[in-house]
Amino acid sequence: MITGYMDFIIFTFDDRLRDTLLKIFKFVLADMDIDFVKLFKDSIKSINELGNICNDDAEKVIFVNINDKRLFNEDWTKCLNTLSQKYSNITFVILSKEEINAGIIFKNDIRVKYFINIIEDDLEIEIRKIINILCKEFYNKDEYIVAINENQNVTKIFLKDILFIETIKGKHKCVINHSKGKGILRIGINELILKLDSRFILCRPSTIANKENIIEIDFKNNIFYFNKDLSCTFSRNNKKKIKNLVKGEMS
Repeated sequence: MITGYMDFIIFTFDDRLRDTLLKIFKFVLADMDIDFVKLFKDSIKSINELGNICNDDAEKVIFVNINDKRLFNEDWTKCLNTLSQKYSNITFVILSKEEINAGIIFKNDIRVKYFINIIEDDLEIEIRKIINILCKEFYNKDEYIVAINENQNVTKIFLKDILFIETIKGKHKCVINHSKGKGILRIGINELILKLDSRFILCRPSTIANKENIIEIDFKNNIFYFNKDLSCTFSRNNKKKIKNLVKGEMS
């Protein structure tokens, strides 16, 4: 199976809370059949340790217990703000025993994905909500697709950079060929085309092309060219539709 990873990291001195969250994560990820999340199981108990493991290009969601004063060498908002400024690949889920004033978060430019009240909230329900949010980000219709890159890390691929998308034979997954490399997305081609805008055409049952990035069309051999190295074919049944499309774009 082709998999990629977004790291889930638990940042707390409370081993009981940490163990509870790990058990819930494992159950929910298996139940929802999620394969893009990697649980970071080692115990992290200092800001320096946390910073060291953020120093790569993998997306990370950090579940941080802000009530645990032993974690921070200064005010927690300052610590999380520093990490947010230094590492563009991290977001936080705030764990707290009490309600948090959202203004504190936004004032300090902390990238927060979600809040969980660890006393009043049902942890399993809240974690399912968080994972659903992450799943939806795998195909953001307005700007980008979140996919798995060639280094097996989660990355954003902007729609304008996509050249063409092909199915992986026998798997419910697609390869996204874009101007900066390739990505993998766990979705069927027919489902994906419905989530993309009018720039994208289903040129054969297994292929989606971004018509804005086509630089040449070979109608004799049914080929779209995107640059000197990348091309994809379209079906003969679509030839007339594509010719009409080209005329429409040029008129």
